[in-house]
This record gives sequence, C-alpha cells and structure tokens, in this order.
Amino acid sequence: MDAVLGVQELGLLMMKGDNAHAGFPEIAYGRYSATLIDKGYKVARIEQTETPDMMEKRCKKVGGVSKFDRVVRREVCQVTTKATRVYSFMDGDDAHTQTSYLMAITE
Repeated sequence: MDAVLGVQELGLLMMKGDNAHAGFPEIAYGRYSATLIDKGYKVARIEQTETPDMMEKRCKKVGGVSKFDRVVRREVCQVTTKATRVYSFMDGDDAHTQTSYLMAITE
C-alpha cells in the first residue's frame, strides 16, 4: 500500500510492472519524508545492505535458491515520526522547525 499512498499523498507516478511500485530519487528523501511526517505518517527508510556480488555469494552457499532468495537484501535503518524527527542538513530548509517532545516512562 505504500506505493498507492505515495501516489495519493506525494503525487508520485506509478511505475510500469506487474506489482504496484512508485519511488523518488534519494536526494528528495528529506522533502518527501517531511511531507508524510507532517501529515501524520511514520516514515521508514529502507536501504540496500548487500551488493549483487554479495547476493550471488550468499545464494551459492545456500544452494537450491528460489527466485525470492535472489533479491538483494534491504533492511529498515530508520523510522521517523513527528515525535522522533531530528532536523539536519538533509532536510533542507529548517525555517519551519518546531520543538517536539518525547517522553518515555518505565517501571
């Protein structure tokens, strides 16, 4: 559903293919994530954690791999919400920053 959400909320275009997918260049992450966060969404940043060569080596070790195993691994490396947002140079113009507070209580 994230591709559909990207089209509806960010005005992205659906890419051609069998499965719904949409995207934007990494340099635009700050702008697009800020838009989603301001609308109340959580944003997860997913990054590629292995190269195609590393994937080939992994598949050779395992043996008997399926088409699902022959995909370069990706992992969530950051989750951002309104409460956990930290402004940096990647966010561009920080003129609209405002203080947010996060409180955690444990027993």
